[in-house]
Formats: sequence, structure tokens, C-alpha cells
Amino acid sequence: MYEIDASLVASVLRALGDNFPEYAIYAATGSDLLIIAGETRTLARPLADITAMPGVARELRRVHVNSIWDIEVRRIGGKRSLAPMFLSYGVPANSDYYPYLDLHAAKYRFLRGSAEELTGLLAYSVPVVALLEGRKQSERAESRVGGDEYLEALELTRRARYARDFLLLKTAPEPVAIPRQFQKDLELTRARLIDCRDPERSDIWFHSLYQLARTLNPMLSPDDARTVWERIERGPCSSRVAPDERQWIDLMKAVGSRVAPDMARLAEAYGVPYARVGPRLADSKIVSLLPKEFLERNEVLPLFLIEGVLTVAVAEPTNVFLVEQIERLSGCRVQIVAATARDIRATLQTFLPGEDVFVVQSTSYPANDNL
Repeated sequence: MYEIDASLVASVLRALGDNFPEYAIYAATGSDLLIIAGETRTLARPLADITAMPGVARELRRVHVNSIWDIEVRRIGGKRSLAPMFLSYGVPANSDYYPYLDLHAAKYRFLRGSAEELTGLLAYSVPVVALLEGRKQSERAESRVGGDEYLEALELTRRARYARDFLLLKTAPEPVAIPRQFQKDLELTRARLIDCRDPERSDIWFHSLYQLARTLNPMLSPDDARTVWERIERGPCSSRVAPDERQWIDLMKAVGSRVAPDMARLAEAYGVPYARVGPRLADSKIVSLLPKEFLERNEVLPLFLIEGVLTVAVAEPTNVFLVEQIERLSGCRVQIVAATARDIRATLQTFLPGEDVFVVQSTSYPANDNL
């Protein structure tokens, strides 16, 4: 998935979808896809336990596949859920008569492009594809995470399981290779919401809870996520949580439990509009109000400034702390609209030069009659 672009992959998948009734896409690593295409009935069957075959199992262990769960956790999605996304790129199906991939591959190789946003769907903070496909199966109890250095979703799964045990068990597990900030967020959440130490100070614990939710909800099974959120909402100090904070916890629980109607109902209460952003909707002078590194890191696109109110498009409108950062950096009141991360990144690339781009300024020289 390196030196390529998601639109090129979309072109190939459109061609595949035109010729096969069904396909399933798996992330072998963060940079490699495995695509299986065939009859709908065939791909709908449960995966056979190929690890029961000694020879196959031995080869699979070399790539950290020890159970069927290790295959299922790498599933990005199937044709029914992903085909509409590939159509949104607005590219033709690749073919021998119109080799869209060959015609554009050199460009993205030169630009050092990447299509890792596709494998990144596995690590997205909301399990969108799993919701669309109705995936609710629980993980196998004996499954263990391996190969996490090759795929971010596996590393996040390991952290989510650790967080689950830290919040549910009386004796916390040993933090092996757990990032310091993740550990601090866990300790603060447990201290404030489970052990009831100053729960009123939400300015401290709420940000930590939000960061944990981004890992717990997509990486745990719905049953495990629901258990964690019920432990938090039914804690001894739950009555001391403010109503608006309670509403946020309800929304996080709905995402983790993958209950779409509750997600929609709670999300509508915040009234954040959606916008399809592009270069024509943004202004270079407004974009420059915020630092380039901040915009790219947080996937933020300033759109326009009217009477002291800065309207910005964000990929994660639920991140209330991001709004506070934007207000502090810009000195303006902020109004947000939701947009896709892909549209925001594409628009930012139009206004912000990359590290490998040389900007040549034109210089005027006086006329010389001797030339």
C-alpha cells in the first residue's frame, strides 16, 4: 500500500466488483492487502479451521496466525460495505482498455503516496465497517495477539484487552509495553470514575476517558466493551457525574456496543452538521490561521471566518478538546462541521506544500538590449 494511492486501489476493486459477485479484503500487514473474490454463497460460509491442518498451521505460525480469530481480526470488509466507498473516489474501473492503474502509478510513486488509509479502517476510532456488516462475534478466549509490530490494529487490540482487565479486575495486570500516556489515562479514569476520587473534576478525567474510548470501542468485542462501560456508568460515584458528561458516556457505550439507533439518537443531540469539503470551499488565508503541523496532525480544515467566528471542518467532531485547542490557537470562537478525513487531507494538500515540494518564485530581470 506504499507508493500508491487509495484511488488506484479503488479502480482495481471496481474492476473486481464488476466481475465477481462478492469479495473480502484482509490486511495482511499495515501495507499489504489480501483480496479474496468469488461467489457470494462461498464467501458467506464461516472460515474453516485451517489451523487444524498441521502443515498449514506450521506455515501460518510463521506470520503470527495461530487461530481463526487471527484471520478474522484482519478483515477490513466485503463488497457490500466497501463498494460504495470505492465508488466515491470517482475513478473508472481498471481494465486492459483503460489501464487507469498503469497510467497513474508513476505519479503516486513520485509523490511517495500511500493507501494505508484503507488498512487504517481497522484502527478507526468508530468500528464503521463492522457496524455496516453487523459483525458482533466475540473473540476467542484463548486467542493471543501476535505480529502487532506489522499491523496497528493488532497492537491496539492488545492495549484494549489490557485496558479492559485494568478497569474490570480488582488486581490490575502488569503494564507490559503499554505507552505511558495510555497508562496515565487508565489510572485517571479508574481513580475518578471507579474509585470515586474527585469525580467532579471532569476537566481532568473526561479527556482521558475519551482517549481510551477511541481504543476500547473498535478493538473489543461488543460484549466486552459493553461490560466495561457498564462498570463505569454503574460505579459508586455515577450520581456525581454531570448530565452532559453522562450523555457523552452513553454515546461512548453505544459505539462500543455497536447499537446504531442509540448512536444516531445521541449524536443528533449534539447537532453537528456534515459538509463535503474541497479546495473551492476553503480559503488559503483562512487555512493559514492555524499551524500546518497542527492541521495535518489533527485533520482540521479552517473554512471561513465571519464576525469573529471561525468555521472549521474536523474528522472527529466528538473531540471537544480539539475545539478548545483551535480556539486558543486562533483567538476566535469556533464552529465545527463534520467532514471525512480523506476530504480534509486532500484539501490540505492543495493549500499546504509538502516537505518534498520546492516552491520557485518568479523573478523579474531588467531588459538588456545586448541580449
